[in-house]
Amino acid sequence: MTQRQITLILDFKPEVICCTPSYAQTLGEEFKKLGVAPQDLSLKYALLGAEPWTEAIRADVDANLGVTSTNLYGLSEIIGPGVSQECIEGLAGSHIWEDHFYPEVVDVNTGEPLGEGQEGVLIFTHLTREAMPLLRYWTSDITYLTYETCPCGRTHVRMGPIRGRSDDMLIIRGTNLYPTQVEEVLKGIPGVVPHYQIVVKREGTLDEAEVKVEVAEDIFREITQEAWTEDILLADHQMQHLRNSIQHEIMGTIGLNMKVTLMVPGTIPRSEGGKLRRVVDLREL
Repeated sequence: MTQRQITLILDFKPEVICCTPSYAQTLGEEFKKLGVAPQDLSLKYALLGAEPWTEAIRADVDANLGVTSTNLYGLSEIIGPGVSQECIEGLAGSHIWEDHFYPEVVDVNTGEPLGEGQEGVLIFTHLTREAMPLLRYWTSDITYLTYETCPCGRTHVRMGPIRGRSDDMLIIRGTNLYPTQVEEVLKGIPGVVPHYQIVVKREGTLDEAEVKVEVAEDIFREITQEAWTEDILLADHQMQHLRNSIQHEIMGTIGLNMKVTLMVPGTIPRSEGGKLRRVVDLREL
């Protein structure tokens, strides 16, 4: 019901919105289509959570909605939203409310506790919950903990961004792959936007991964115009150069030779309010 959300925002002029980061992107695109500029919106802050997201998505949401977006983390098994919250002063990790939840990060394979800054699975133990407290609850979320002083002055331990889930990790030809790793690569490449999808197939006995990513609208308009008015080979050359750049960066950063498919703006699936499916795994179909 995106159009209803648009109407509610324009009519009631809220200053805060709470949703998934992918849905915040969807709203930003819809406002752009309507010709509503970010500075004309009443929104000031966005509390985003329920799925992994990166700095590229933060920049996209902040630019299109005119907000300062922060991460809100929670699990229904623990308390729901409110286990931890990122502050606007630091924007560098979410403060865990340690008076209620005792956090640990453990090795994904052995369950052994890891030190500060080491990445592993986040687990929680209730300290104040009655009736049904959970002990060392395995969240499956991959992150790290830091006790460094935060610019906001709070002393609660902070958890880093969620890199992915241990049960969502893909193993492609012996290489571990999280979708957010691909997203981190894409954010550093001009000409593409943070709308992507990873498709995994099995060709014979080998797994093959393909990343579909949208071309930025300005680049797409430029290439399309050149293809129609000048030399279509020029457009093909530019597109091939962009594909090669993405493949090279993924190979150098992640160690996987992934097929890259450039998509027309607006063709990658968008969130309609729920969690966005970034990975399509066809190996078991």
